[in-house]
Amino acid sequence: PKVVTTMILKLVLLALIQGAIGAPLQRIQEVDCSATGGLVTLEVKKGTVTIPGILSYDARVYYVNGQATPSVPSATIKMTAGDVCKVKIVNNLIGDACNGQHENTFHCPDTTVLHTHGLHVSPDDDNINTHVEPGDVYTYTYNVPDNHLMGTHWYHAHHHGSTAMQVSGGMVGALLIMPHSSYSLPSDLAALYEDPDALPVMIFHHLQMSTVYRDSLFVFMDYPTLLSQTTNNVPLNLNLIDVSESGQDFYTVNGQYNPTVTVTAGKPGLLRMIHAGHARHISLTLDTPGCTLTLLARDGVFHYTPYLEIQSIAMIQGTRADVAILCPASLAGQTINVKSSTSAGIQPSIANGHDQAKFFQIEVVANSGADVPIPTNAAPLPSYLDDLSGATQYGRGGDRGIKGIGFSSDLNVNLGVNGNQFAGFDEPDPAIKYLDEFCLGEIYQAKLGGNGEPTRPNGPDLSDTPPHPYHQHINHFQIQDSLDPSGTVVRTHEWRDVAPEWTLYMRWRPVDFIGDVVVHCHILQHEDRGMMALYRINDCNPTATPAPAAPPTAEPTATPTAEPTAEPTATPGVPTTPAPVPATPVPGVPTSKPNIMIFMPDDMGFYFDETPPCYDYTVPVSSSSDTPSLPNMNQLRSEGVVFTRAYTTGPKCAPSRYSLMTGRYPSRSESAVSASTRKYASDASWDGRVSVDVTPCKLTGSDMTENLATVLKNAGYETIQSGKWHLAPESDEPSLLGDYQSLVTAIESTGFTKPVSSYVTNMDGSEAWTHNLEWQVETSLNAVTDAVNAGKPFFLYFAATAPHSPNNQDALASDMKITPAGTLSTEPVTTMKTRTEIINTVSAIRGIGKEIHAGHIWVDEALGALVTGLKGLNV
Repeated sequence: PKVVTTMILKLVLLALIQGAIGAPLQRIQEVDCSATGGLVTLEVKKGTVTIPGILSYDARVYYVNGQATPSVPSATIKMTAGDVCKVKIVNNLIGDACNGQHENTFHCPDTTVLHTHGLHVSPDDDNINTHVEPGDVYTYTYNVPDNHLMGTHWYHAHHHGSTAMQVSGGMVGALLIMPHSSYSLPSDLAALYEDPDALPVMIFHHLQMSTVYRDSLFVFMDYPTLLSQTTNNVPLNLNLIDVSESGQDFYTVNGQYNPTVTVTAGKPGLLRMIHAGHARHISLTLDTPGCTLTLLARDGVFHYTPYLEIQSIAMIQGTRADVAILCPASLAGQTINVKSSTSAGIQPSIANGHDQAKFFQIEVVANSGADVPIPTNAAPLPSYLDDLSGATQYGRGGDRGIKGIGFSSDLNVNLGVNGNQFAGFDEPDPAIKYLDEFCLGEIYQAKLGGNGEPTRPNGPDLSDTPPHPYHQHINHFQIQDSLDPSGTVVRTHEWRDVAPEWTLYMRWRPVDFIGDVVVHCHILQHEDRGMMALYRINDCNPTATPAPAAPPTAEPTATPTAEPTAEPTATPGVPTTPAPVPATPVPGVPTSKPNIMIFMPDDMGFYFDETPPCYDYTVPVSSSSDTPSLPNMNQLRSEGVVFTRAYTTGPKCAPSRYSLMTGRYPSRSESAVSASTRKYASDASWDGRVSVDVTPCKLTGSDMTENLATVLKNAGYETIQSGKWHLAPESDEPSLLGDYQSLVTAIESTGFTKPVSSYVTNMDGSEAWTHNLEWQVETSLNAVTDAVNAGKPFFLYFAATAPHSPNNQDALASDMKITPAGTLSTEPVTTMKTRTEIINTVSAIRGIGKEIHAGHIWVDEALGALVTGLKGLNV
């Protein structure tokens, strides 16, 4: 019975494995940014990744919009041309902060950055010099241009020093640009791309868990070895189901091993394939002949017509390919194996190809309707992708010549670009920091694989050339000649953002955006170790008027010669260099007006013995008590100015707020004068004066317009209010307490354009809500981000409700989703310590005053989170 039981268990396990391998291709969760209020949240933390039937392991992964479990690849994000999409990175990894350190080594495994691979957006939007440290939150704002071409792209982690490790572990996802409402595809293409039953987008991800397949030439490290290069706070916990060698070095498709894609005979299917690769290149081919493969687009850009019919498709690291597949009726009922083979056609490199006998499989089903042909019509391209094949002038004012770009290494020890390792984003010397500088709107030509040399070797032998994949952020480039007549690796005159360093020529024209553009080897272990560089794009002619954009051509008119010379021959009659295009203003660039934040806690109530807290910012209760520090307030004090002889005009809530907003003494408040019946002395005659300690001073009459918010609003500021207001007439407070929108309207009437998280007045504990500093911080930073993206200066008046009553310890234990504005759908996300951490800190303090200490620490955390958020916006 024991033997029989063991055999049954083995058979069940085998059935489960076989059921998982070859299962239908899953459709990865899609998140449409325009349908989620323009915000997508990616939380980074430890998660378990399971490849059904193969293995499971723990890694740093993305959790999307609060999902309970991660997926590898991550959710597919959709952005629409003309829209603004924010992606908030919440780094909940546990590790040491990197603090912006620059090294060309594997380091800082828990610091992360987000890169949108393929997007034509500002370098300030796709900014990989951001360093989202453990515990930090950073919001990337992508202003997608109206004319951005629809296309297939992807996003991934990109912190220099930990890129390879994080991408290898699974911090990748598809990114689809949806067309602007004014853009239309030809009907035959639209039938494929707009089909609601289209095949799932396919993301290829490489897992290498064994050293058995370590490459000899490029010396790639497997994932466990990568983890060992730094202090690893996320143990691998590898659980192998398939212990064979092939089960430890393989590609998945949408997180599955060898899944099944179903296509209908006689009807084109669209394979949108993303090689989210970090080390190897792949060459996909079908074992069974008969189906037609037509290459429609590569790297998110449609090809010119006639579209290229291919027998195999080579995909280097980071590239994408949209391929239409059409299988005849004779293959209905058959399953076709798709494999990656280094013997299939021309290879991008001899050094790092990947063989996999079962990559995915295609099940062909019978067609109950009419046959549909492969698309033949060309898709219109935007002006930033105008054909450059006929250009004869390069660079500003003449023939720049040819600039070589080559990756270099010293026996895989010192890796660089044109002989130089990456100098870092903060290198002060421009001659060292930048590989080259370029002018906006001008055409440039470069030789990939030239290593800085201006001439080209004749007919390089591909068998002796192990090229690195060259990737360029922000601006695509156009291939001008190709050593691949089949077009499976590169096609002449196609647009790419990653291409093999094949000693081929490319042209590009930086348009729309100035700033620092990153280029690097997309073997990400090489990028981490120094194969990266910066271009600087300058507006060299800011007063020029741009020429009208020429309509895109369906097919480039220039034809490559059989033996390309040092410079591809121009075709007569093709327009030369377009007029320079002035820079488009980039949202977020600082304006001439300073941004302003007033941070006003409510009754800080320091209890000190002898040392005023403005000098050391501890919170002593008595000389024998432990005292928690307030590091963020202390830093603000140490980096700013301390006024040791400044005095409040009124030692209570409303008077101090009144004076802050109006610049007037409380005794000048119209509401206070009309409400007061007190005199300075009982026997004094009434002379119109009132006590300085005036409770009823509120904004009425001329104070409604003669105040700080109104002045700044009229000067073009976004004026943002958060927290306790306490300036509405007392007679209005009861009605405002029960109607949040009326409160917002009342605050707006005093000059604030955005009241975002407001409280009418003091709370007495009877309300459904209480202090919620996390809500205040999140809403304030969201409003500030909107102002920065709109290019407006901002004034943030942050009036924390704590540490005033009600009890701060009780408030810390309350539900974060409950607010005066109603119940939130999700808890606020900030970089503040968790409430549990604050409660534990307070519990460790001896003596009295814990309730006050809780408020002090909570307020200090809010200040720190605001400062972190503002720094993340570069303001």
